[in-house]
Order: sequence, then structure tokens, then C-alpha cells
Amino acid sequence: MEDKDIKEEVYKCSKCALCKSVCPVYLATKNEMYLPRGRFIILNRFFNNHEKLSPQFIQDLDKCLYCNLCKDFCPSSIDSAEIFTHIKNKYKKRALILSFSFRYKIWLLFSGLKNIFSQKINIKKFKGTRDEKIIYFEGCINRYVNSDDKNAVLSILNTLGYKNIKINHLCCGYPLLTDGDIKSYKKNSEKIINSLDKDVDYIICSCDSCYSELQKILKNSENKAKLITIDELLSMHNYDISDEKVIYFKPLTRKGYGNINKNIKQLNPQLKCSLMENFLMYKNKSLSEMMREQMQLVQMNIEDNTIITTCQLTRIGLQSLLGDKKVLMYSEYINKK
Repeated sequence: MEDKDIKEEVYKCSKCALCKSVCPVYLATKNEMYLPRGRFIILNRFFNNHEKLSPQFIQDLDKCLYCNLCKDFCPSSIDSAEIFTHIKNKYKKRALILSFSFRYKIWLLFSGLKNIFSQKINIKKFKGTRDEKIIYFEGCINRYVNSDDKNAVLSILNTLGYKNIKINHLCCGYPLLTDGDIKSYKKNSEKIINSLDKDVDYIICSCDSCYSELQKILKNSENKAKLITIDELLSMHNYDISDEKVIYFKPLTRKGYGNINKNIKQLNPQLKCSLMENFLMYKNKSLSEMMREQMQLVQMNIEDNTIITTCQLTRIGLQSLLGDKKVLMYSEYINKK
């Protein structure tokens, strides 16, 4: 996206402020400079009057959650997230030590030290009867931080009788995209496309963030039709949850497709932001705390219920509020049954 393309998109904004009613960051802070409308006013000045974009303005773009709720409400369907990505890509200064991509890798490294000792499942020992070929896209959280979700998925696949399983260790690239590092994101996307076998039957994700990003990456690939979530696979086997003590927290990244089960209770039925998308909790901790308070999760009547979710970042955020024992990934809950 060139500057002229961004300018045309920004010019479409009618300043109607409908984004006010849905932007999670604005609802938490009441600061109009975090709204697409407020940012578009500054970008208009930049394009029309050749005013400079301040370093603070570029830094504050990281406070966009990339949830695209504003696009859903916008009469002109302006894709704010895409605009901010390209602005950051072109105008954000990236010193290696201070870049988010670098800090994220360091966080993965130190957070993952405990993961070295977590139980691993040896796929070679699988003695299934199903011949379908499966690629499991584990994602970087599973690989480096906590492999409980991955181990649960592999255990489920083993129980279902699948024997031809390959684990894809690449990152979906979402951290790169939200940081505006488009060049690295494109390279990573090419690696993903080239790493996926064409004769595979299913490409399975257990994290909604990975799934939604892979949908974009594979949009022109024949493999897109083979991309499914672990709960979709289980629905093919007629598995259903019937547990009154389970509450499902639906992440924003799942807004474009179905629930894991329509019969269980939900904590997030209106798809309020789960506060963990776009790695906000690592980039802007004080703002993240304000937004968590707005969600009032602690005040909800959770009691002795188990909270399950389908996004790794959402789980981490919920665990920080409710405790590790209260929150599980969907696959972990199923595997414990």
C-alpha cells in the first residue's frame, strides 16, 4: 500500500464517530486520539500539509488491537489495521534491541525455559488406523512458552486414531504484522506456504490467532480449504460438550466463524475485546490493565466453573486475572475428559 492509497482510504473517513461505540481502547481510555477518526485527522494533515508524524503518534499506533471492529461498523469499510500496519512499516524507526519483534523473541526465550521440561508426546509411537495426513500448526506460544495445548491436541489425535501427523513449527507471523514489519511478514508467509504439503488432508490449528492469520496467508492456496480448528475436527467425529460447569470465552479472533458449542455458557458473547490480541498486554501493560478492569471479568459470577478458550494469548491474559487452574485451552479440557 503506497502513500497515495493510504491517503485515499483515510479521506473516506466521514468523521461520523461510529468507531467510538466499538473501539475497545477508546472505551477504556476515552481518549479520541486512540480512535481511527482521531488518527485519520492527523494523517490527513500529514498528507495534505506535509506535517511530520511525531514519534509519539507512531508509537501510539501500537495501541490498536487490530480487532477491526471499527471496520465492521464503518460506513466506508475502512481497514484501519491495514493502514496502521503500512504507516508503521514505512515510518517506524526500528533499533534491533528495542524492536517489538526482538523483545517478543526474548520473551519467548525466557518464558519457554519451563517448557523444556514439559511432557512431550512422541508421534512415532502413535498406532492409529486412520490414514488421513495431518499437519498440526502449533504456533510460537505452544513451541516456546507452554506446550500443554500442543500435547493435548496430539493426545486427542492419537485417541481418534490418526497416525500420519506432522508438526509445523513456524510462527503464523502475527507479531510481525502488528509491528508493521511487512518485509519479514511476507518472508515468513512464503515459508509457511512452502512448508505445507499439497497432499495433506487437514491443516489443524488449536489457536484462533494462528487460524485467522493462516486464512489470510493461504487465501490463494488450495490448502485453505484444508485449514480447520481442532474443535471443527472433533465436530466431524460428533463430539459435543455438555458440561454445566464450563464457560467458553470467545476470542475476538473467532468473530468470523462459529462457536465451539452453542449449548455452553459464554463469557464473551458480544465479542468484547479479549484484551490479549495484538500482544497488547506485552506492549502496553498499563493500558491493558485499564481495559481488563473495563471487562469486569473478576466481578462475573465464575465461582467454581472452568473457563475454556481457543486463543493462546487470551488464555494467558485470563490466567493472569483468574489463575492458572481456572482457565484451559479447549484441547486441554477435552483431553482431561
